[in-house]
This record gives sequence, C-alpha cells and structure tokens, in this order.
Amino acid sequence: ADQLARLLVTVRSDRPDDRVDLLPVLAPIGTIPEGLAAGAPLWVAGSLQRRFSPRTGRSRLEVFAGQVQHKVN
Repeated sequence: ADQLARLLVTVRSDRPDDRVDLLPVLAPIGTIPEGLAAGAPLWVAGSLQRRFSPRTGRSRLEVFAGQVQHKVN
C-alpha cells in the first residue's frame, strides 16, 4: 500500500464574509511537491470524504487528494 501524508490546509475566503477553514488532506507521498513549506499556497484536487468513528459515532470530513501542486498566481 502507498504511504499517506496528512496535511492541514488553511482555506481563506472573504466572500461573503471573512472566513478561515482548516481542511484535513490525505495524499499519497508521491503526490506532494518536494520542498513544500508551511504556508505555501497550494492547489489540491481530490474527493471529499466523510469518515465515521464506530467508537464515538462522530464523523469528520477530509479530502483524499489525487493531486497536490504549488499554486501559481
């Protein structure tokens, strides 16, 4: 099985109001750009998944990323 990395991505928006969301991302190690630094702008493509904990009954959302790239403005 491929090894997975966990990233915590900050998503900022100013429409309709200022907002910051933290989004957990799982990505195969080979899909993460080398030299990735904290705070670097990213482009992430993948599927949004809801995971359920059988122990607590709670759920959480995360992205399983197929692609992670440096964002080019």
